[in-house]
Formats: sequence, structure tokens, C-alpha cells
Amino acid sequence: MPQLDDMDDMDDLTSMSKVTDLDQDRGLLLSWGCGEFGQHGHGGSGENVSSEGALVDHGDSLVRSHRVKHISCGSSHTAVVTGQDEVLTWGNGNSGQLGCGDKATHTSPQRLRLGPHDSQVAGVACGSRHTVVWLENGRAYSCGNNFYVQLGYDFRVKNYKENQIMKQHLKDELSGKEGPVEVLPHFLRPIMHRKVVQVSCGKKFTLFLFESGQVAGCGNW
Repeated sequence: MPQLDDMDDMDDLTSMSKVTDLDQDRGLLLSWGCGEFGQHGHGGSGENVSSEGALVDHGDSLVRSHRVKHISCGSSHTAVVTGQDEVLTWGNGNSGQLGCGDKATHTSPQRLRLGPHDSQVAGVACGSRHTVVWLENGRAYSCGNNFYVQLGYDFRVKNYKENQIMKQHLKDELSGKEGPVEVLPHFLRPIMHRKVVQVSCGKKFTLFLFESGQVAGCGNW
């Protein structure tokens, strides 16, 4: 049974969509709860779904046609890893936590954009307004709110509290051009020398478990 992260603040439970795995072999989804941001995956927003109608079988074709193998829920967004090694996200994206390139709310699944990588996705973890993805090779990526440095990248970098944007935009900005601002997952270089095997996110913090058995954390406790 997948774990629901971000359980440290009971206030979040009022807006959290509950998602679980119905059948490990078939990879079907059960989802119920608040849909203010469409985080339950049933399409549309502003409606609550009861456990009786929890089967996500009338949502976006990306979810229906892809076997789901990992799931995580934030306060108002959801992320899944499919058998096709894709990370799909939906719900509230106002902090860039969906990792799809913008800060919009999406009621249908969006592909989280990791960029080129040569390893399969091992898992995904959602905090209140941030998301962390890690690969089989131990590399990790994060996106979303970083006000408390919960994304795990170097806080000494200028404007570290801002969401990461596309490198091309930075080049355009330096050259005086105007380009698109895209909120994308950020590769966690500070821990690249260690193999990440598990991640858990709280409301304002992130914990990383390494292959060595050591645990590292960042954010506000």
C-alpha cells in the first residue's frame, strides 16, 4: 500500500486527495476526497469524491492506459510513476510542484519533465507544495516551493527560494532577450555523490535515505 506523505499537519488533511493502489498487478487507481484543485484525478475541480466512486476509470487516458507503480500525495497535488517510466502529476501547481513547466492548476495528468536521464524512475514523494523524484541510479530531482530550502539544492545560490527555471531563459535574460519562464525539476548536485534509495517529504522538509543507510534532511523541522 503506498504511503501518503505530508501527514505532519492535520490542516492539510482537509484538502488532501486520498490515493491508493487497487490492484498491484493491474496498477489501477482508487482516489477520493477533496477535488478543489482536481487533485483526486477524476477530472474537473471543486467536487468531492466518495470512496464508493473512487475508481479512477474515467479520467485522462494517460492514467487509464498506463499501469501505475508508485503514488504520492501532497496537500493539493498528486504524482504517480507509471510502468512506462513516466512521472505524471496533476492538481495545484502554483509553486511549480507539478514539474511540468508552469505554475498552473491542472485537472488532467501532466508529464513531469526530468530532461534526459539514463536510469529508470525509482520513486516519487510529495510534500505540501514540493515534489522529489529519484532514479534507480540514485540521482534525485526536486521542484516546487523552496521557501524553507526543502528542495535540497544549494541555499548559497542567489534567489534559492525562487522556483527553478529553464537554463535557456537565464541565457536569454543575460542577453536581454525575452524567453519563456518554465518551472522545471532541479537536479540535486549537493548529494550526487551518494545513492538515494528512498525519499519522504513533510510539509516543509525532505528526508533522503542513502544506500549506505545514512539519512540526510533539509528544510524546516
